[in-house]
Amino acid sequence: MLLLPSRNAICLSVWEGKNRSWEKTMNKQISVLTGVGLGAGLMYFLDPEGGRRRRRTVLDKCGAFQRDTAGSIRGLARHAGNQARGAVHQTLHVFDRESVADEVLVERVRAALGRATSHPGAIEVAAQDGRVVLTGQVVADDMPAILRGISRVRGAAAVDNRLEVHEDPQGVPSLQGN
Repeated sequence: MLLLPSRNAICLSVWEGKNRSWEKTMNKQISVLTGVGLGAGLMYFLDPEGGRRRRRTVLDKCGAFQRDTAGSIRGLARHAGNQARGAVHQTLHVFDRESVADEVLVERVRAALGRATSHPGAIEVAAQDGRVVLTGQVVADDMPAILRGISRVRGAAAVDNRLEVHEDPQGVPSLQGN
């Protein structure tokens, strides 16, 4: 019995042959280009007139890059450590209902207001035995962020909201400017 190759097998072998010759040609071209690039680089750095300065410049830049990278890595590691320490601290004190001095509580609330509203100076803050009293004027758009921020303040047991809410800051002196 005589087995003849099918038409697909012949086409595939012809295609593979063409593919291999193309790969060999590309490999030769890549080798030539690599050699030319290497030669030009060596000429550039081994030049008797300016090569020494060029080598020194490259070494200086590599050293600066290494120092910058090491500093960045140290900074990132320090930041990650601080974040982890803060997360552990917050986790340990999530269920604490600690008694906080009223002055400390007022300052914590003021800090939260500074992050929550564009006009924190328009709000007066008072605290007594963990109860926070807010008075003053605010823009309506800032109210959700203010209440959310104060609810997260450690030591604030309750919030007495006596804020005067304005839809538009126009005509309200304490809400003008930045």
